[in-house]
Amino acid sequence: MFFKFKDFVNKLANKTKFERFDMVKFFKSEIQSRVSQIRSYKSNFEKAWNKWQMKKSGSDISAFFKKYGKSLLTDWLCKVFPFNSKKLKIKFDIGGTNVDIILNIRYSYHHDEVILFIKALKENDIDEINEEIAMIRTLAETILCFPLVWTEFFGYEFTIMPENEEKVWNKNEFNINIDFSARPAY
Repeated sequence: MFFKFKDFVNKLANKTKFERFDMVKFFKSEIQSRVSQIRSYKSNFEKAWNKWQMKKSGSDISAFFKKYGKSLLTDWLCKVFPFNSKKLKIKFDIGGTNVDIILNIRYSYHHDEVILFIKALKENDIDEINEEIAMIRTLAETILCFPLVWTEFFGYEFTIMPENEEKVWNKNEFNINIDFSARPAY
C-alpha cells in the first residue's frame, strides 16, 4: 500500500506541484483513468443508495450520509485512492436541512509519508509550499472531488467546502483534522 501511496504523491507533485487548481484537474483525470476502481465504487454507492431509497426518503441525503458516509468515504480514500484506512477517522453529521452534510475527517501521516512529501517537493523543485501544505492539500482535494460521483445518483451537483482545519505534529506523525460541509449546488 505504501508504494501505491508513494506513486500517487510523486505523480501529484510532478503533475500539479500541489497547486490547488491543477490538483482539481488532476483528480478529474485520475477518476477517469481509474475505471475499475470507480466502477466498483459506483456499484457499492448505488447499492447503498437504492437500499436507502427503499426504506427512507431519497431527499434525506444528510441522514443517508450519516448512515453510509463513513464506509463510502473510506472506500473513496482507500480503494479508489491509496490512503491508509488504519490512519483514518471519519464522522458524518446532519446539517441544518435534510440535504446539508457535515463531515469531520482525521488522518495521520506517518513519518515515512512525511519524508515522502519532503522528497517529492525537493525532487520537483517545489519551493513555494512546505510538506504540511502539500499533505493537507492532498487529503483535502481528494475529499473535495468525492461529490463528483454523487451527482449521478442524486440528480444534482453537490458542493463540498472545508470549514475548519487543525494540524498537530505528534512525534514523527503529522495529524490533520478537517471539517467540511456539503450541500447541493443550486
